[in-house]
Amino acid sequence: MEMAGALRSRGKEITLVLAEEYPLHRLLPRDLGGPLLDYLREMGVETVSGDALVRIEESSGLVHARTMLGNDLDTQLVLVDQGGEPLVDLAEAAGLGIDDGIVVDELGHSSNPHVWAAGDVAEFPCTALGVIMRVEGSDHAEAHGRAVGANMAGANQPYTHLPVKSFGVGELKFEGVGELWARLDTEVVWVQPGHEGVVYYLREDVIRGVLLINVPERIEWARGLIRDAHPKVGLPPARTRGASAGP
Repeated sequence: MEMAGALRSRGKEITLVLAEEYPLHRLLPRDLGGPLLDYLREMGVETVSGDALVRIEESSGLVHARTMLGNDLDTQLVLVDQGGEPLVDLAEAAGLGIDDGIVVDELGHSSNPHVWAAGDVAEFPCTALGVIMRVEGSDHAEAHGRAVGANMAGANQPYTHLPVKSFGVGELKFEGVGELWARLDTEVVWVQPGHEGVVYYLREDVIRGVLLINVPERIEWARGLIRDAHPKVGLPPARTRGASAGP
């Protein structure tokens, strides 16, 4: 999706084929995912929803792609995004504990205390949320790598960082922390409808995740809401750049 937006902004003709109804369906509730799909279309991205590529062939300098529903697409280039999966074959063969990734404790030890793991491949205990989770992205990879590396050298400091996920499409910039799952209850508080606001992800009426839309420099504020287990009652709007640090 990000690549589609970026290429379209450079004047390329783009067709985006989505297996689901709208992009980022695991992250965004339908009432946000639908408008995001419309936004891509307004950018000039042609979209095909609820379909998938089943065959790709090259002929006469063009790439011919056919979808599961019988749509035929002729193009010069096909980019396939299959998501990311941790490579755990070696760890599994070594007998390490595996779940969604290599299971580690708060210091980075695997089930074998002499073997450490860090970054996207590691499933770690998130102290702020009280759950085991695996996070993909540079913020976590760098922070967790530094923390585990220091612990290997004897620091003995638990990893307490709440990683940031960030991405952008056109003029929309997203930053999120915590449990960002569309299956949770969600509430949206807009500063400027459709352009600037906050998505709160709730479990049992307690904030578990926060997604900022075009709200810069408020990640620490969002982390604080999660660490404080802020309740649904009185969900705070995000203040924009230049506002005080408090909610």
